Amino acid sequence: MGMDKSLVVDVDGFSGGIWLLWEDLVVQITEKDRTPNAPCPSPAGDSPFLFTIVYGHPALIQRRGLWESLRSTAEEVDMAWLLAGDFKSMLSSSEKFGGVPFDASRVREFQDCLLDTGLVDLEFVGLPFTWFHGGTKERLDRGLADLDWTTQFPDTTVRHLLRVRSDHRPLLIRTCPELPSPGPRPFKFLASWLTHQEFPEVLKKSWAKGSDLISSARAFSRDAAH
Repeated sequence: MGMDKSLVVDVDGFSGGIWLLWEDLVVQITEKDRTPNAPCPSPAGDSPFLFTIVYGHPALIQRRGLWESLRSTAEEVDMAWLLAGDFKSMLSSSEKFGGVPFDASRVREFQDCLLDTGLVDLEFVGLPFTWFHGGTKERLDRGLADLDWTTQFPDTTVRHLLRVRSDHRPLLIRTCPELPSPGPRPFKFLASWLTHQEFPEVLKKSWAKGSDLISSARAFSRDAAH
Protein backbone atom coordinates (compact mmCIF):
# COMPACT_ATOMS: atom_id res chain seq x y z
CA MET A 1 0.00 0.00 0.00
CA GLY A 2 3.04 2.28 -0.03
CA MET A 3 3.12 2.81 3.75
CA ASP A 4 6.41 2.32 5.59
CA LYS A 5 5.09 2.01 9.15
CA SER A 6 2.41 -0.21 10.69
CA LEU A 7 0.93 -1.32 14.00
CA VAL A 8 -1.14 -4.48 14.41
CA VAL A 9 -3.52 -5.24 17.28
CA ASP A 10 -4.27 -8.95 17.32
CA VAL A 11 -7.67 -10.62 17.34
CA ASP A 12 -9.31 -10.70 20.79
CA GLY A 13 -11.84 -13.52 21.13
CA PHE A 14 -14.68 -13.01 18.65
CA SER A 15 -13.50 -9.49 17.92
CA GLY A 16 -11.32 -8.93 14.87
CA GLY A 17 -8.01 -7.11 15.02
CA ILE A 18 -7.00 -3.72 13.72
CA TRP A 19 -4.23 -2.71 11.35
CA LEU A 20 -2.86 0.84 11.37
CA LEU A 21 -0.57 2.00 8.55
CA TRP A 22 1.08 5.38 8.04
CA GLU A 23 3.83 7.17 6.14
CA ASP A 24 6.67 8.15 8.45
CA LEU A 25 7.51 11.25 6.38
CA VAL A 26 3.93 12.52 6.69
CA VAL A 27 3.08 11.63 10.29
CA GLN A 28 5.21 10.78 13.29
CA ILE A 29 3.30 8.35 15.52
CA THR A 30 4.57 7.64 19.00
CA GLU A 31 3.31 4.31 20.28
CA LYS A 32 2.25 4.53 23.92
CA ASP A 33 1.40 0.84 24.16
CA ARG A 34 -0.01 -1.82 21.89
CA THR A 35 -3.59 -1.44 23.06
CA PRO A 36 -6.16 -0.24 20.53
CA ASN A 37 -6.99 2.88 22.52
CA ALA A 38 -3.39 4.16 22.61
CA PRO A 39 -3.09 7.93 22.04
CA CYS A 40 -0.80 8.76 19.11
CA PRO A 41 0.80 12.24 18.94
CA SER A 42 1.18 13.33 15.32
CA PRO A 43 2.72 16.68 14.27
CA ALA A 44 0.85 18.32 11.39
CA GLY A 45 3.10 21.10 10.16
CA ASP A 46 3.58 23.64 12.94
CA SER A 47 0.42 22.57 14.76
CA PRO A 48 0.86 19.21 16.51
CA PHE A 49 -2.26 17.30 17.43
CA LEU A 50 -3.08 14.11 19.27
CA PHE A 51 -4.72 11.30 17.28
CA THR A 52 -6.10 8.36 19.24
CA ILE A 53 -7.07 5.20 17.38
CA VAL A 54 -9.80 3.45 19.35
CA TYR A 55 -10.72 -0.23 19.31
CA GLY A 56 -13.18 -0.94 22.10
CA HIS A 57 -13.57 -4.24 23.87
CA PRO A 58 -16.75 -6.15 22.90
CA ALA A 59 -17.59 -6.87 26.57
CA LEU A 60 -19.28 -4.06 28.52
CA ILE A 61 -17.24 -4.49 31.72
CA GLN A 62 -13.86 -4.65 29.96
CA ARG A 63 -14.82 -1.62 27.88
CA ARG A 64 -14.82 0.51 31.04
CA GLY A 65 -11.03 0.58 30.82
CA LEU A 66 -11.36 2.52 27.57
CA TRP A 67 -13.56 5.18 29.16
CA GLU A 68 -11.08 5.60 32.03
CA SER A 69 -8.18 5.81 29.57
CA LEU A 70 -9.94 8.60 27.67
CA ARG A 71 -10.64 10.48 30.91
CA SER A 72 -6.98 10.20 31.87
CA THR A 73 -5.82 11.43 28.47
CA ALA A 74 -8.26 14.36 28.56
CA GLU A 75 -6.62 15.58 31.77
CA GLU A 76 -3.12 15.40 30.28
CA VAL A 77 -3.54 16.47 26.64
CA ASP A 78 -2.25 19.95 25.81
CA MET A 79 -3.00 20.03 22.08
CA ALA A 80 -5.90 19.47 19.69
CA TRP A 81 -7.27 15.95 20.14
CA LEU A 82 -8.94 13.72 17.54
CA LEU A 83 -10.19 10.17 18.13
CA ALA A 84 -11.57 7.66 15.64
CA GLY A 85 -12.33 3.97 15.50
CA ASP A 86 -14.64 1.23 16.70
CA PHE A 87 -15.96 2.22 20.13
CA LYS A 88 -18.19 -0.87 20.38
CA SER A 89 -20.92 1.39 21.73
CA MET A 90 -23.74 3.60 20.50
CA LEU A 91 -24.85 6.95 21.89
CA SER A 92 -28.60 6.89 21.19
CA SER A 93 -31.46 4.71 19.98
CA SER A 94 -31.27 6.36 16.53
CA GLU A 95 -27.96 4.56 16.00
CA LYS A 96 -29.54 1.10 16.05
CA PHE A 97 -31.83 -0.84 13.72
CA GLY A 98 -33.04 -4.41 14.21
CA GLY A 99 -31.79 -7.06 16.60
CA VAL A 100 -32.40 -6.91 20.34
CA PRO A 101 -34.14 -3.74 21.60
CA PHE A 102 -31.99 -0.71 22.38
CA ASP A 103 -30.84 -0.63 26.03
CA ALA A 104 -30.11 2.90 27.26
CA SER A 105 -28.22 1.58 30.30
CA ARG A 106 -25.58 0.00 28.04
CA VAL A 107 -24.61 3.32 26.45
CA ARG A 108 -24.81 5.53 29.54
CA GLU A 109 -21.13 5.00 30.42
CA PHE A 110 -20.10 6.18 26.94
CA GLN A 111 -22.34 9.23 27.26
CA ASP A 112 -20.88 10.01 30.71
CA CYS A 113 -17.37 9.68 29.30
CA LEU A 114 -18.06 12.31 26.64
CA LEU A 115 -19.49 14.67 29.27
CA ASP A 116 -16.46 14.20 31.52
CA THR A 117 -13.89 14.66 28.75
CA GLY A 118 -15.60 17.41 26.77
CA LEU A 119 -15.41 15.34 23.60
CA VAL A 120 -18.02 15.83 20.87
CA ASP A 121 -19.31 13.44 18.24
CA LEU A 122 -18.15 14.68 14.83
CA GLU A 123 -20.61 15.21 12.01
CA PHE A 124 -20.74 12.31 9.57
CA VAL A 125 -21.56 12.04 5.88
CA GLY A 126 -23.17 8.93 4.38
CA LEU A 127 -25.47 6.17 5.57
CA PRO A 128 -26.08 6.21 9.36
CA PHE A 129 -24.89 2.72 10.34
CA THR A 130 -21.30 1.43 10.34
CA TRP A 131 -21.65 -2.16 11.63
CA PHE A 132 -23.83 -4.93 10.20
CA HIS A 133 -24.68 -8.41 11.48
CA GLY A 134 -27.59 -10.23 9.89
CA GLY A 135 -30.55 -7.88 10.17
CA THR A 136 -28.89 -5.73 12.85
CA LYS A 137 -27.34 -2.36 11.99
CA GLU A 138 -25.57 -0.08 14.46
CA ARG A 139 -23.31 2.94 14.48
CA LEU A 140 -20.29 1.72 16.44
CA ASP A 141 -17.55 3.52 14.50
CA ARG A 142 -17.18 7.28 14.79
CA GLY A 143 -14.90 10.27 15.17
CA LEU A 144 -14.68 12.38 18.33
CA ALA A 145 -12.81 15.60 19.03
CA ASP A 146 -12.20 18.11 21.78
CA LEU A 147 -12.79 21.87 21.70
CA ASP A 148 -9.23 22.64 20.59
CA TRP A 149 -9.63 20.34 17.58
CA THR A 150 -13.01 21.76 16.50
CA THR A 151 -11.57 25.27 16.84
CA GLN A 152 -8.44 24.45 14.84
CA PHE A 153 -10.24 22.28 12.26
CA PRO A 154 -13.88 23.51 12.24
CA ASP A 155 -14.74 21.82 8.94
CA THR A 156 -13.85 18.29 10.03
CA THR A 157 -16.26 15.62 8.80
CA VAL A 158 -16.33 11.83 8.97
CA ARG A 159 -17.48 9.98 5.85
CA HIS A 160 -18.90 6.46 6.15
CA LEU A 161 -17.46 4.55 3.18
CA LEU A 162 -18.74 1.39 1.53
CA ARG A 163 -18.01 -1.97 3.17
CA VAL A 164 -15.61 -4.31 1.37
CA ARG A 165 -15.43 -7.85 2.81
CA SER A 166 -16.02 -6.57 6.33
CA ASP A 167 -18.92 -6.10 8.74
CA HIS A 168 -17.76 -2.52 9.37
CA ARG A 169 -17.74 0.56 7.15
CA PRO A 170 -14.35 2.32 6.93
CA LEU A 171 -14.16 5.94 8.08
CA LEU A 172 -12.63 8.73 6.01
CA ILE A 173 -11.86 11.85 8.03
CA ARG A 174 -11.46 15.20 6.28
CA THR A 175 -10.25 18.34 8.02
CA CYS A 176 -11.32 20.70 5.23
CA PRO A 177 -14.46 20.99 3.09
CA GLU A 178 -14.74 18.61 0.15
CA LEU A 179 -14.17 20.26 -3.22
CA PRO A 180 -17.17 20.19 -5.56
CA SER A 181 -16.99 17.49 -8.19
CA PRO A 182 -15.85 18.71 -11.63
CA GLY A 183 -18.51 19.02 -14.29
CA PRO A 184 -20.97 21.46 -15.79
CA ARG A 185 -22.70 23.85 -13.44
CA PRO A 186 -26.43 23.31 -12.90
CA PHE A 187 -28.74 25.42 -15.03
CA LYS A 188 -30.12 28.51 -13.30
CA PHE A 189 -32.94 30.66 -14.69
CA LEU A 190 -32.41 34.40 -14.18
CA ALA A 191 -35.52 36.50 -13.73
CA SER A 192 -33.78 39.41 -15.49
CA TRP A 193 -33.98 37.47 -18.77
CA LEU A 194 -37.71 38.14 -18.88
CA THR A 195 -37.06 41.86 -19.34
CA HIS A 196 -34.70 41.38 -22.30
CA GLN A 197 -36.34 42.22 -25.62
CA GLU A 198 -34.80 39.21 -27.41
CA PHE A 199 -35.77 36.67 -24.75
CA PRO A 200 -39.05 35.41 -26.33
CA GLU A 201 -37.36 34.78 -29.68
CA VAL A 202 -34.33 33.02 -28.13
CA LEU A 203 -36.63 30.81 -26.06
CA LYS A 204 -38.78 29.93 -29.07
CA LYS A 205 -35.84 28.96 -31.30
CA SER A 206 -34.07 27.02 -28.54
CA TRP A 207 -37.18 25.08 -27.60
CA ALA A 208 -37.69 24.04 -31.21
CA LYS A 209 -34.25 22.37 -31.27
CA GLY A 210 -35.17 19.70 -28.72
CA SER A 211 -37.30 16.62 -29.08
CA ASP A 212 -38.43 16.56 -25.45
CA LEU A 213 -38.47 18.74 -22.33
CA ILE A 214 -34.92 17.87 -21.20
CA SER A 215 -33.23 18.37 -24.58
CA SER A 216 -35.14 21.62 -25.16
CA ALA A 217 -34.05 22.94 -21.75
CA ARG A 218 -30.43 22.03 -22.54
CA ALA A 219 -30.62 23.82 -25.88
CA PHE A 220 -32.00 26.95 -24.21
CA SER A 221 -29.27 26.78 -21.55
CA ARG A 222 -26.56 26.74 -24.24
CA ASP A 223 -28.13 29.55 -26.25
CA ALA A 224 -28.77 31.73 -23.19
CA ALA A 225 -25.10 31.49 -22.22
CA HIS A 226 -24.02 33.23 -25.46
